[in-house]
Amino acid sequence: MSTPSKQKALVLPSPHAQFIVTELNVPKPGLGEILVKVQAASLNPVDGLIQKFNVLVSKYPAILGVDPAGDVVALGEGVNGFEIGDKVFFQAIFDNRRAAYQQYTIAKSEVVAKIPPNMNYDTVVTFPCAGGAAYLGLFDSLPYGLGLPNPLVAGYKPKAGQTILIIGGSSTVGQFAIQFAKLAGISTVIVTASQKHTAHLVALGATHVVDRFLPPQEIELKITEIIDKKPLTIVLDAISHPDTQKLGYDLISTSEGGNMAVVMDEAVKNKVENKKIGRVSVVRENPEDREDMRLLYSKIGSMLSDGTIKPPRLEVLGNGLAGVPAGLQRIGDGQVSGTKLVVHPPETP
Repeated sequence: MSTPSKQKALVLPSPHAQFIVTELNVPKPGLGEILVKVQAASLNPVDGLIQKFNVLVSKYPAILGVDPAGDVVALGEGVNGFEIGDKVFFQAIFDNRRAAYQQYTIAKSEVVAKIPPNMNYDTVVTFPCAGGAAYLGLFDSLPYGLGLPNPLVAGYKPKAGQTILIIGGSSTVGQFAIQFAKLAGISTVIVTASQKHTAHLVALGATHVVDRFLPPQEIELKITEIIDKKPLTIVLDAISHPDTQKLGYDLISTSEGGNMAVVMDEAVKNKVENKKIGRVSVVRENPEDREDMRLLYSKIGSMLSDGTIKPPRLEVLGNGLAGVPAGLQRIGDGQVSGTKLVVHPPETP
């Protein structure tokens, strides 16, 4: 079947506007690129924040969405290792040619993974943004992450006795961070989360789950009791609101110092010299991350296939791309917990 010249896309026409479904040209792949028919795309909180606060995007109309999966329908010059018909998933970015909320999108072939035979579009599409943020947050070096030794690198040797605090353990970033921390050999993985998610998070690798609904002082006290006077030197804040950043930063040892990785803009006040903050970003291409992402996408398909990394629970929304705005509203209203929302762009009315 030939590729159409037109497609449906979900567009944010201007800052703070309402999303609309419109018809646009199908992009053409360039050097090293592939064109993918998007069969599934998952929703992220950042999409709603862009609409509300006009962040991360400078050009409008804008197409958002960074988690696509689908079928390769065209190959650009110089692409090796892929064929027409391959089922793939990858990290998109906020660029209209390469965003996910459209029926066809462009991907750079060097950071694309093939979908394993025992997985489907919906399952793998939960990984790219959240999984990439967890991976880079833990293993990328400052000022982008915590700089921990990467277990995917040949010759990796874990450091015994490490403790990490992951704030927002039931978020999709948090769930993947727990698993990568376990894979890295971190012995004590403390997370904050709703208590209803405790059994699931422990199964993923958390050793302690602290109720996120407790007052901040009680959360800090419980975590202090868990670490039992040992210094806490690594924190990943998968939520990164100002209050959660303050909690994580305050818990880092003042005497030993340490690092905290955040997934939103840094909001800590009264910083001290020996407590550093890394800002994780997977929605903008960072040249320093190129090799790390190549390594991740060369291995993540098999890791998902064999259960080394387990995807989160998911819910498929109706109406294709037209279902995205209501889904983002639910996320913004705090009605989604521990679950990834997914849409099917071909079903767009």
